[in-house]
Formats: sequence, C-alpha cells, structure tokens
Amino acid sequence: MDSPPPPPPPPTTRPRSNTFSGGSGPPRAARQPPTPTIATMRQHLRSVGHGDLIDPLAAVLLQSPRGPRRSSSEANIRAGPSYGALAKPPGHKQALSAYLRLEFLRSGRAEVSPPPMLAHDDVEARSPPRRSRAAPSFDYPQFRTDVMATCVAFVVTCVIYASTAQAIFGKLDPRLVFVGVDGALLGTALTGIVFALRSQVPWCIASTDVGFAPLLAQLADQCWKNIAPTKKHTFEVWSFEEDGALSYAAVPADTRRDFVATWVAASSLIFLLCGGVLWALGAFKLTRVVNFMPYPVISGMLASIGVSLCKSGARVAAAPGFRVSHELGILWLSCALVLALFMRLARRSGRVPTWLPPVAVVLVSSVAMYLGILIYDVDASEAAEAGGLFDWDPAMLATARGWAPLLDIDALGGPIQVENVDDDAEVGAAVTEAPFCVVLVSCLIGSGGECSLKHLSHRAVGGVATFFTHVRWAVVFQCRGVILAAATLGSIKIGLKTGAFPALFPNEAICADQEVAMVGFSNVCLGFLGVQGVAYSFSSLKLAEQVGASRRGVGLCLPLLCLLCWALGYAFLRHVPRFACGALLLDLGWDYVDTYLVGQISRGVVWTDVDVLAVFAVVATAIAASLLEAVAVGVVLCLAGTASRLARESVVAATLSGVDARSAVERSSRAQRRLDALGDAIRVLRLRGHVFFGSAPEVLSAATQRLDDPVARPLEHLVVDLEDCQTRALDLTAVETFQRLASLGDALGFRLCVAPALDLLVASLPSATFFDTADDALESCEDAVLDADVRSDLFRAASGDSSQSSMTSPKVGPGAPPHILLQDWLRANDADEAHGDASIPVVVAALAPSVGSRRYHAGEIVYSKGDPRDAAFYLVCAGRLRLMSGNPQRCVRKLGRGNAVGVGEFYGKGEDGPRSDTLVASTASTILRLPHDAVRELDTESPRAALYLHHLLARTLSGKNSGSKKLYRHNAPNP
Repeated sequence: MDSPPPPPPPPTTRPRSNTFSGGSGPPRAARQPPTPTIATMRQHLRSVGHGDLIDPLAAVLLQSPRGPRRSSSEANIRAGPSYGALAKPPGHKQALSAYLRLEFLRSGRAEVSPPPMLAHDDVEARSPPRRSRAAPSFDYPQFRTDVMATCVAFVVTCVIYASTAQAIFGKLDPRLVFVGVDGALLGTALTGIVFALRSQVPWCIASTDVGFAPLLAQLADQCWKNIAPTKKHTFEVWSFEEDGALSYAAVPADTRRDFVATWVAASSLIFLLCGGVLWALGAFKLTRVVNFMPYPVISGMLASIGVSLCKSGARVAAAPGFRVSHELGILWLSCALVLALFMRLARRSGRVPTWLPPVAVVLVSSVAMYLGILIYDVDASEAAEAGGLFDWDPAMLATARGWAPLLDIDALGGPIQVENVDDDAEVGAAVTEAPFCVVLVSCLIGSGGECSLKHLSHRAVGGVATFFTHVRWAVVFQCRGVILAAATLGSIKIGLKTGAFPALFPNEAICADQEVAMVGFSNVCLGFLGVQGVAYSFSSLKLAEQVGASRRGVGLCLPLLCLLCWALGYAFLRHVPRFACGALLLDLGWDYVDTYLVGQISRGVVWTDVDVLAVFAVVATAIAASLLEAVAVGVVLCLAGTASRLARESVVAATLSGVDARSAVERSSRAQRRLDALGDAIRVLRLRGHVFFGSAPEVLSAATQRLDDPVARPLEHLVVDLEDCQTRALDLTAVETFQRLASLGDALGFRLCVAPALDLLVASLPSATFFDTADDALESCEDAVLDADVRSDLFRAASGDSSQSSMTSPKVGPGAPPHILLQDWLRANDADEAHGDASIPVVVAALAPSVGSRRYHAGEIVYSKGDPRDAAFYLVCAGRLRLMSGNPQRCVRKLGRGNAVGVGEFYGKGEDGPRSDTLVASTASTILRLPHDAVRELDTESPRAALYLHHLLARTLSGKNSGSKKLYRHNAPNP
C-alpha cells in the first residue's frame, strides 16, 4: 500500500514569531496543488514528448459519463473517468499511461520523477483502483449468513410461541391454541421492522416476552372459570388428568367466542398498561427508577416466573401421556427433562454456540419421532393421541390463517347447543366466516367473492362490533388483580432488560430511556390492536451476534417470516414433538430459576437472612397463590428488613471535637497549639445513611449530650456533615430536628454550620451557615476561634496583662510595604522562637529589594497548570489560597498566612518545565514573590541568616504533614 505524500517542508524565509502577544497566529494550511485541467494535461504531454496522445486522451475524458465537463474555457478533471474506459478503445493504452502520469502529478508529489510509460501488457496489472463511483456489490456470504440466522431464529421463535400458547389454552380448549400463536406472530410482525430500523441496539430483534406466559395462562384460567364453567374440567395446578378435550366438547360456540374476546380484551389491557408505564419511564427519563426495586423482590419474582414456566413445560410435554397411562406420561416427561438437561449442559460447556442446542433439540427430536412412527408402523394421528405430537385438527389450522382478534371472532366454530358433543358434526354447528384478511387477499388476487369497498368496510366494522359485543367486561373487572400484576411485573422485567443494553454494549451510543420509550409505545399500539406485546429477544440477539449476521438483517427478515407464517398458517409445527416444546419451556424456566435464585446462592452473593426469607417467600407465594400477592409479600418483608437494619445502625457515624479533627488548612505550629487548647469549642457531627423521622432524633440527642457536658468548654460552633448521607431528601421530621438545633444555637450562643447546602434546609434554617463541604465549614470555625483568641490577646495587651498572651504582635494590613509584609511572614512562622530577633533584620534587609507584593481578589488565578515555572517562592501574607491538582482538578492544599509555595521546586523538584498544578485565591489574598536567586545570594552573603531562612522554609514544607493525623476525613470513620 502506497504511503501518503509527505507534508510540505516548513517555510524558511519567514520564521514563526514566538512572542506572547501579537503572534503569527495559527499555521497556514498546506498549499494544495492546482486541479489538473485539459490545458495542463496538454502542456504535460507536450513536455514529455507525447503530444500525439493529446486528442485521443481528451476525447476519452470528455466522453466518459463520469468524466469532467468542459466549462466556458476549460474542463476541470475532478473525478477521473473509468480506467477501463480509457484502456478499451483501440490505441488508447498509451493515453491511459499518460493519464496515469498526470494523476501522479496531481497527487502533489511533483518533486519525484513520474512513473515510466506503461507497456501494453502491463496496463491492466499496474492500474490503480478506479476513481469512479462503483455500484455497491452484492455480499453473498453475508446474505447467506443472515438467511441462515433468520431461519434458525424463526424456527425457535415459532416453537416457543406454540409451546406458550399450548400452555395457556391447552388445558382449557386445545383448539384455541391458534389464538395465542397468531397474537404473538402478528405482534412480532407489526413491530419487528420498527425495532430494527429505529433501535440503537445492535442485532435488535423483537419478540413476545415469554415471561408473560404464566400470567396470561392464569388470566385464561380465571376467564374460563367465569365464562365456561364445566364439571368435567379441573384447574388444579399439578393435574395431568385432562387436556381439555371433554370441556371443549361441552362448550358452545358463543361461549367460546365470549371467552376469546374477554381474554383478548384483558390481555390487551395488560399490554396497554405495561406499554404506558414503559413509555412514561422513557419519555421522562426515569428508567433508572426500576433499578430501585428491592432486589430480593425482583429475584423472587423472576424465579417465580421460572417455576411457572417449568410447570407449563411439564404440562405441555406430558399431559396427554398421563391421560393415556402413567407410564406413557412419565416417558414423555423424562424425554423433556433429558432434552432440557442436554441444553443446559451444552451451554455451560462453552464448546458450542448458545443458539445451537435448542435448534438441535427441535430437529433431532422431530426426526426421532418420525423414525419411531415408521418403525412401529403408526400414523401421526395415533402419535398425537398418545401425546407425542400436538392434536391440532385441520379446522383449527384453517381458521388460524390470517386470523385477527378484533375482526374475526365469528371465525370461531363449535356447536350451537351444549348437548352437541361433536364439533365436527354438521347438524347444530355454528355458522363461521373466513378471516377478514383472507377475504381481503382473495379480493386482491381476484379469486372471487364479494369484493366491493362497501362490503369490506361493513365486514371490518361488523367484526370489531362483534368483538366488543362478546367481551364480558364484568369478567375483565374480576381479573383486575392478574391484569395489574402482569402489567407491573412486565414493566419491571422489560425495564430491567432494556436498561442493561448500555452496559452490554458500552461502545454503542445506546440511550436506555429512548429504547424503553419505543418499546412502551409499541406495546400501547399492539394493545389497541388486540395482539400480544413485544420486547427485545436476548436469545435471538445472541444468535445473530454469534453467527456473524449483519446488525439489521435478522431484525428485518424475521418479522417478514412471522407475517408470512401468520398469513399462511403454521401447520409445520405439528411435526415438532410435544416433549421437545416442553423441553424448551423447561429450559427457559430453569434459566430464570438458576439466574435469579440458585445462581445467586451458589456464587456467594451476600444476602441477609431477611433477603433470603423474602426471596423464598415470594417464590412460595407465587406457587401457592399468584405473582401479585407474591410481590406484595416480598415488598413487606424487604421494608421490614430495611427498618431492622436502620434500627441497628446509628445515623451518627462520628462525634468529634475541634481538638481531634482539623481542616485541610496548613497552619503554623503556634496556630495548631492554640487549636489544641481551644478546639473543644467546635463539635462535628458526621451523619450517614438515611436521615428520616426514625433516625433524626439521634442527631438532636448527640448535640444535646455535648451541651450537657459540665467539664467541656462552652460550645461555639456545631458542624453537621451530610456528605455521607445516602439521600438528600429529608422529611419534615428531620427538618424539624435541624430547626430545633438552630433554635438551641440562637439561645445558647453557638453557630450551626451545615454541609453541603440542601435547598430544603436553606429555606428552613435562616440562622444557619451553609458550606459546600464539611472541611470548608471546619476551616471557617477554626478561623473564628483563632480570630477570637487574637482579639482577646489584643485586649489583654491593651489592658497591660500580657502574662497569658499567646501572640507577640498583631497582623499587618494587606497594603503594607513589602519589607513589612516579609517581616510579618517571618514572625508568623515562629521566627522569634527559632533564632530570636537577631536574624530577622538581616533577612529582611537582604531580601527586601528582591521581593514584590501583589494583592489577588477572590477567585483570581495566581498561576495555572501548564504555565512555565518562574523559579520563585510565593509567600502567603494574608488571605486563603487553594492549590488545585489532578484531572479533573481538585483542592490538594489550603494555604493561609505563613505558608509558602515553591519550596519543593527549590529543594529538589527542579525549576524547569511547566507547572503541574494551579494556584487560585479563594479569598482576597496578599502574596510576596521571592526569587530563588535572592535566597542563593543570601547563602553567600550571610550564612547565618540564610540558615535561619532555610529553617523557616523547612517548617513550611513540614507543616503540610504536621497535622495530617488530625485531618477531619482521616479521623472520622467510614460509614
């Protein structure tokens, strides 16, 4: 591969100016070579001795459909023509060679010799890639992969749809299984393409969530009990005695239509409510709210869904077999368990893709079933009677083609009277109509029938009216518990799954809120259409990713296949054995149980006794009653466990005094000694956890305990640290507690300091002082204590009593001359105690001519990160500064009167290179700048005075660590 042309050399006639202001500006872009034109091409060909090729080459360039167009004077060659077009005309190979030479000059490498003229045999071999815009080529291998992945996902999806529909309707009325299958297929077909085009999730594939199956089955049971009660049918959970055949024979057509319409209306309400909640969470960016559900409740809920799926899988696999004989039922159940175990072990081995075991189970079991049929010389109907295959009759499969819930309730057949026990009998059978979509397609292809627009409109409106006529709204209201439970659990489950996509695909720009809103809106639309809602299919997504399918190929093709299956029927699913479908449900159910219950325990997840009790209580309640009651039990137990933990742990993490806890300000040893003596006037309450009505009284108790201490100094400052509280939302009881603290402060004369500033407290505590951090609050309290001590010393000095004075001289004003400020800085560092007054005049006299003072306003930057070092000390004479470092920058040092910056550079870090930190004034400050060279001159001229100054600078350097053991954050325990 040719390397890109080198950049042009920098100009040498005019060097770039490096002045601080008024520089030369940004460098100019490299000059591009002029666009070759017909004129420049002619000039080049004449210069190389090929003027005879000018006309042939120009003719080819101007005749090429992708070539340049001639302007009024000449034509610019901006997009070169096809090289093949140049080489094909007779005698133009030399013209092509010349054109290649021209292209070489066009690339900007004019300083290199052009390539030699090409021989006739080397033109095609040495031609560069075509510059013309070629048509996109068909990627057959990728297409083949997408088709294969789509077919595999389609087969597995259809088998799961048939299995869940059989679990919902099989024990009630086996000939209504198509209601569940068609609703799932139609929902996937209507929203799958929208998901694939609008979603940001790679390999996005829409599918009906199998987690709804247990709840929809419970809904069907309740509707059937209230609409079609029969003495012959039992609703015991673990009963395999019947599969619905006798109850079906005793239910007339109108009752069956009432049941289907009522169930469709109730399930539509589930998806409407679920979709509305999901849309609201996504639209208002509240998807994270789902993550705040107690995890034991979610774990128990999803494990309960897994148990229900396992029960449904066992029923689908073995119910007809137990009706024939217990031995046959045990055989089918054993086959299902073996296949489910095979799929689990195959996935855990990691040697095969996760999508392969389900496909292998479906194909191998189907082949084995028909081999058994051939060996034992039986037909498919006998195998269906024995429970090996689904006993779907042709009438149901014919009705299933193109059946839409809202339009085709009249397509459901059956006897008119209950006494008719044979639905296939012609006498007494209800009149049925073909599905509306079948009639519409027949009209479009011209196969006969009444096809006027008036008739089709009347049929559609009449179908919707008939649907609502058959709905038993009283029964729907009686099922409100299941509806609310399904909508709630579906919202939580889909919200958790969709919210996990940004973590699963960190390199993709996926917005969880947008995805949840799209899923919610799609479910609302599907609910209005009476079909089942959809979500993202994780299994199909893994399949498409593992086989290397394109990101949108499977998501676009699978809905089309589902639509085709809905329109033409799914009779091919009759050939899949029942125990294979049951094995898939068993595998899905055990996956839920293993992920959210068994796996959590085996991985050693830290659960409290209350959490374990809540999980097992949720599972047991779901098995015995329903999921709605199970969630209620889990929430109550989790609230009880939370209250128990809060009662055992105090909200007051630490109670410290100003003697034990210090701010991050670097103070002189004299100031630290004064704080050791006076710091008991400061009290810090560090809070943690949740401050609410149950824990707020502890804060008041800790404060009053300090006030009642008769030995301690009077309290002057009370700091309340809220930084470690897990919630910033305080209830009214907590606010009332802080108001009582503020009232105590007004009555007893101490100041209440709160950090950080919460809006509710700021509005409720006008007399309190608020800070960003507790360290800032502690710094303010220490300054107040030291200032009060200085004022008391001044009063004693003025009254003539200096025996207990802790100071030698007051601070000087910020506008004093530099030599006065230098003298004050020396005295602030205990100069009198170190070497006496003898060295101070010498140091001041030697350094005063070199120092300069400057006053900085609050927020003004002294120097910034990346600025060149200036080999100088910065001596803080007044105010407060902060040294910011890191990325992002944070405060690492707080500097006050008597501190110095630049000491480490002078003694070892070096004076060259850019600065690695930023110095900013947090209050109005006065700084002296002392060059390093002045100190070196002092070493030569006055060694004794230089030793004294080095001693002071060493004190400031060690002062950074002198109080580190008493720093507030180091002293207070972690919550």
